[in-house]
Amino acid sequence: MNIGYIRNPNNDSRKTKIATMMIESGIDQRRVFVDTGDRERYLMWRDKGGIREGDVLHIDSLGSLGDEYEEIIAEWKYITNNLQTEIVLFGYEEMVDTRKFKEMGDAGKYIGDQFL
Repeated sequence: MNIGYIRNPNNDSRKTKIATMMIESGIDQRRVFVDTGDRERYLMWRDKGGIREGDVLHIDSLGSLGDEYEEIIAEWKYITNNLQTEIVLFGYEEMVDTRKFKEMGDAGKYIGDQFL
């Protein structure tokens, strides 16, 4: 299932436009989550089944995964390795789409882990 996740703690109108674009691209409106809270709210959403094995998580920026580099790396690995969920950077699918890495087998898994 395709899921959209946008982190928008400052109520940036650009983020609202991205949510609309995600819906227009075919992601079910009920599956586009715009988070205006802090990281703890995201973690609660994720851990309560917001992301499941086999899903494709479309994010608006890598910063959606964390505030600092270490958080982003840890969350990327948790989502792709533990949850077995693919990540796509919305609007930059050609550059960041872990589904492409998956098609490459073990070499692709290594590249995906090293990507960030």
